[in-house]
Amino acid sequence: IAGISVGELFVAVQASPAAATILSGATDQEIASWKFEASSTEAVSVHKITVTHAGSAAATDISNIKLKIAGAQIGSTVVTLDSQNQAVFDLSSAPIEILAGSNKTVYAYADVAAGIWTARTLIFEITQYTDVTVYGANSGGAIEAAASDTAAFSKQTGATMTIGQGSLTVNVDAAYNPASQNYVKGTSNRLMSAFKFTTGSREGARVVKLKLKLNNGSGTATDVSNITLWDGSTQIAGPVSLIGSYATFGSNTIGWDSTGLFDIAKSSNKTIQVKADIPTGATADRTVDLDIAAYSDIWIDGLDSKYDITQSTTNIVLTSGNGNLHTVKAYGALSLSLSANTPPAQTYIKGSTGQEMMRFNLTADSGEDITISAITVDLFKSGGAVAASGDFTNVKLLKLDGTQLGSTVTSPTTEAAFSFTLTVPASETVTLKVIADIPTGTTMTTANVRIPDSDHITSTGVASSATLTETVSSVIGKTMTIGQGSLTVSAAATPGDQNIIIGSTEIPVVGLVMTAGSAEDIRVTRIKLSAASAEDAYAGDQDSLSNIALWDGSTRLTAKKGWDSSTATTVTFSASDFLNSSGI
Repeated sequence: IAGISVGELFVAVQASPAAATILSGATDQEIASWKFEASSTEAVSVHKITVTHAGSAAATDISNIKLKIAGAQIGSTVVTLDSQNQAVFDLSSAPIEILAGSNKTVYAYADVAAGIWTARTLIFEITQYTDVTVYGANSGGAIEAAASDTAAFSKQTGATMTIGQGSLTVNVDAAYNPASQNYVKGTSNRLMSAFKFTTGSREGARVVKLKLKLNNGSGTATDVSNITLWDGSTQIAGPVSLIGSYATFGSNTIGWDSTGLFDIAKSSNKTIQVKADIPTGATADRTVDLDIAAYSDIWIDGLDSKYDITQSTTNIVLTSGNGNLHTVKAYGALSLSLSANTPPAQTYIKGSTGQEMMRFNLTADSGEDITISAITVDLFKSGGAVAASGDFTNVKLLKLDGTQLGSTVTSPTTEAAFSFTLTVPASETVTLKVIADIPTGTTMTTANVRIPDSDHITSTGVASSATLTETVSSVIGKTMTIGQGSLTVSAAATPGDQNIIIGSTEIPVVGLVMTAGSAEDIRVTRIKLSAASAEDAYAGDQDSLSNIALWDGSTRLTAKKGWDSSTATTVTFSASDFLNSSGI
């Protein structure tokens, strides 16, 4: 039409989305985007867009191709590419309207087929100007798409998207992997190693098959049996035996395995512990381990791609697969040591009961559980001499929770022997304490107790049934001072010398300071006071004082009394004279 100018449309591929790896089996993935820009001449209306796939992926690898603007789908979904590897979007019923001098960005999305395990690429492009059908909004004329107002249309190709799968990283889990241990023949479920399986961010993984190797030690298949896999406290696989040097768990089929050993969600990890029995026929002093020796000993499927993830150093990264070596032993070991919490040196009073004399530790090594059946504690007194009858009474051996082991030794002399049954689990420590009464009649000035050597304990390996020779390290309690209470009495500074008015009452005559020693509290049950003149210590006049009483400040402690007799110049306060009937 004369006088009407026809607009232009410029089409340009955008940098976003950038090249990336798209997971096999992923849906609604952003593949490419293009900016559609109308010239300032007039608005335009886009009626059709044809997108061509130029990558190496097969047409069957791509489905449900969509176009979106600002997240909203435009046009219908193209379920499959046509024979020309194209997706044609007919937008004539709802064209894309672009105002003059404005633009809109169109994004292409697609689903990716599951089960793709070889590297394939997705590349979307608008190949030629005829792939875009556009009309001027005012002129109604057909417009030929261009690259810009000065350049003809050229192929607008999006970034290369690579179809890939998830990945798995495997390493020894230092938090759970055991240090080198001694394991006794005939023991079960010994922790051999622990591995952490960590997935990448693309997809989770299913471990369907795993091989462990008896790898670096001197042991053979006869030294390890009943190998199992554990997820926390749950056994998930096994027991299996070694065939040659390998223990194999699970199986792998080509494609998707509907079940496996364990799953790990994407961007997460799982620790698997390996346990095994040490058979009675194992050879002592051999060393054993169970390792993941190579990445090719792990088979995994992608949880989203639902296909085998290729065994490669890229897909399966084995950072560290070697656990520690453990030594096969004929029997376990038990050690005795003084506890860091044994009571410090202090004073115990004659007549005191239940005094803690010593704490000591019983520690089983990793080899096996150990049963203790008897312990003898030596008793010592002043100067390092052995105790005698009457120095200690009621000696007991207790666990820290108060459980008594064996019987109370009521009247020991040089030692206290205890018979009982106590099992110390492998790699654990049990702490015991020795308590005793200190009789009032003892002549001891110091006391201590000790377990000097392995002759003083009897222990047996639970699995090996071996009678053990224990290691005893300075199990000597601290030296306790045996004492009794003391009281120091002195005159107080007040009241001092004074004149007393005849007939006055409740007059302070003398102050007494009573100081208890540090050993124990003191109760005073009898006090005798004497009267004397200041000049020559001659006994005072009975007529001078009466209603004599003891006071603590303003509180009267005793009844008011007279002299002990008609001629005496003393007054005695016994327990019954105190108002509380017991003393102070």
